Amino acid sequence: SMPPIEQNIIIPAIFRDSFASTKEFQIWYGGRGAGKSWTKAIQLLLKLMSPGYARVIFARDTQKNARLSQFQLIKDILVRFNWASLFHINDALMKITYLPNGNFMMGGSFEQPDNLRSAAEPTDFWAEEPLNRRSEIDRGSFLDIRGSLRNSFGKPTVFHFTFNPITKSSWIYKDFFIDKLYDAELLFTTYKDNQFCPPDLANFLESLKTIDERRYKVDCLGEWGVSFAGLIYPHWELTEELFQPIAYGVDFGYVDPTAIVAIGVKDTEESYKKTLIVRELLYKTNLTSRDIVDRIKQLNLLRNVPMYCDSARPEIIEQIRQAGYQARPVPKGIGSIKAGIDAVLKYNLRIHRQSPNLLREIESYAWDSYKDGELLEQPVQGLDHAMDAMRYAVMGIQKKVITVGI
Repeated sequence: SMPPIEQNIIIPAIFRDSFASTKEFQIWYGGRGAGKSWTKAIQLLLKLMSPGYARVIFARDTQKNARLSQFQLIKDILVRFNWASLFHINDALMKITYLPNGNFMMGGSFEQPDNLRSAAEPTDFWAEEPLNRRSEIDRGSFLDIRGSLRNSFGKPTVFHFTFNPITKSSWIYKDFFIDKLYDAELLFTTYKDNQFCPPDLANFLESLKTIDERRYKVDCLGEWGVSFAGLIYPHWELTEELFQPIAYGVDFGYVDPTAIVAIGVKDTEESYKKTLIVRELLYKTNLTSRDIVDRIKQLNLLRNVPMYCDSARPEIIEQIRQAGYQARPVPKGIGSIKAGIDAVLKYNLRIHRQSPNLLREIESYAWDSYKDGELLEQPVQGLDHAMDAMRYAVMGIQKKVITVGI
């Protein structure tokens, strides 16, 4: 039987009208924190739970990212609304079936359009972040997918896009917003339309106004950006892998956040590079030196694992040492930032999915440039606290490895 759906579902009001849209393309775009993905997942789950035939494909740039974002989000919603008993979840296939009528949704990726095309008779296709700072679905793959998604019930497949408008140099901007080649429902939202946006995210988005004007316009105001040239770490993947930390990195702040990360290193199959896994442990402003020591204890950081710290604050390093931890400074100097970045780039980079601030930073951590656009050998200053902590940890273990080799 159908659950009493309306009574326990809360979504930002701005999305309600577009729930009823019958257009072939439904594009929700704008700033971060607007609740686009959360609301889209609910909309498509309700479609499965309605009378009538519904099959949904959801996809992202890679299979892994679809699993760690959309698939996880959908499972979280089933738990949140007490719907889990009404669905069967097949983790291996990323398939979620509504038991009363057999309607289902299934995950895939843009990198394997053939798999998407072979999906059985879909009614809906949801592309999460078809456009992001590192990649976009290419027009050819999209047209292939669009041309092949059919169902024998004669229902036109509805295409749903949810994304932040990162750059105008995209075919999505040209085809949908400039040339208007398709009949599309375009809904623009920012965090201000979402009464459920967490206060710390809202504060972070507003703080970009003083930290990074370019990012403020895109992430907070939701304006179309210009291409983020010169990303320092364009190639990384999400992971939820547990690992044994071999070092911690610490960047001290007060007005700026104090950031602590853990890193692990492992061999990678089919690659000469080892894999570096990084997880955010702490990212908080207004911490005194005593607060920082207390937080380190609360986090149960391992006392036998070295902790490589920002050398600008020797008095805090000393307090952490007195508390029984292996805190040591990482020397700074001309060229040290570039050397640290080069050290990180020697690895295949994996970021643990429970690292929200680290992920925010790495997505826009870019080389600074002169007015003429020529890139400098130093990053844009501002949103780089977790990036610095990661760099200190890697420089620390590299140094150790070199010493052992002598």
